[in-house]
Amino acid sequence: MKILLVHNFHRHGGGSDDAVVASARILRAHGDDVREHTVDSSDIPTGVAGKVQAFTSGLYSRRSVHSMRAALAEFRPDVVHVHEVYPLLSPWVLRECRAAGVPVVMTCHDFRLTCPVATHYTNGKVCTECFDRNELRCCVNNCRDNMFESIAFASRSALARTTNSVVGNVDGFIVASDFARNWLIERAHIPAGHIDTVPYAIPAPDTATVPASGQYVAYAGRFVKEKGIDVVIDACRIARLPLRLAGDRSSMPGIATPGDVEFTGLLDAAALAAFYRGARMLVVPSTWFETFGIVAGEAMAHGVPVVASRIGALAEVVDDGVTGLHFETGDARDLAAKLTELWDDPDRCNELGAHGREKVLRAFSPATHYAGLVAAYAKAIDVRGAARDQVR
Repeated sequence: MKILLVHNFHRHGGGSDDAVVASARILRAHGDDVREHTVDSSDIPTGVAGKVQAFTSGLYSRRSVHSMRAALAEFRPDVVHVHEVYPLLSPWVLRECRAAGVPVVMTCHDFRLTCPVATHYTNGKVCTECFDRNELRCCVNNCRDNMFESIAFASRSALARTTNSVVGNVDGFIVASDFARNWLIERAHIPAGHIDTVPYAIPAPDTATVPASGQYVAYAGRFVKEKGIDVVIDACRIARLPLRLAGDRSSMPGIATPGDVEFTGLLDAAALAAFYRGARMLVVPSTWFETFGIVAGEAMAHGVPVVASRIGALAEVVDDGVTGLHFETGDARDLAAKLTELWDDPDRCNELGAHGREKVLRAFSPATHYAGLVAAYAKAIDVRGAARDQVR
């Protein structure tokens, strides 16, 4: 199958960017012809000029439209798989696919269809005001903590919604969890038959670690408010447990670090694997609706149990009492109790870790991911073919 993969990489990377790369690798490993049509936000200049460029291209990018038209004509794909179109591509590239009669599948890694800033999180709490009212709330609440950016994000979201340029030009949607699927059905009013749940592919090492011998509680991920970093720091202080945090902390330079807390900085793949394997447990303390939680799956692949917030898809990825434990979102004392419970019970720590690895090997394998992609592509091709037949 010939697949045109379309994606706007983020300036600071992230799980969705990694997932796109992994999907392309898996497709190629199965013999599919994958052409990447990508841009990178890190190419946008810093300062006012860059912000203006991002704003205008998010509304409409003539260059991206022409580039997409040329790619479709030259490659002639069987299906276009779109991931992210903001800010450099814009949803108008989807119209080019429809005009060319090529089926389009879009993976929704976040909440871009129902929230201008894609997180449903603002001013330190979960927010659903935009789909309860309209995108003006993004400006009123200044959801980007920068009024120009808040107006820009609200504007492009409102334009996409009112012109139906995303939903109206996509033949099938892919999400990584049933939580995200139900969200699109209930909140974006997308028909259930047009959405497929295809969990991310989580690579697993040949052997598992023994988590009971781990020397610290681990956190890995972005340093942003909605990830709940303050919660895990407070919890480890209360429980008097050592905490190690992996990631770029430059976006939260003033974060308090009482007790035994160590920042490792950004880690490459090998160092991150060693980081997981040296931990007794991983914490995912998010305070927003995660659509999957890739780091949870990565830790589970190594046989490390996960303690996760009871929110969004985390409650689906991490099975409470089976592959890890849940705690009340944002409650540092409840998290401290769960960390202590697991830290003091090495046998249970090993048991939960083993069950987590088994789940990854069964439900989050590359083979499972590939089968889900192929099924979603086939469905989109049928939908587009049926639409062409109706026109005739």
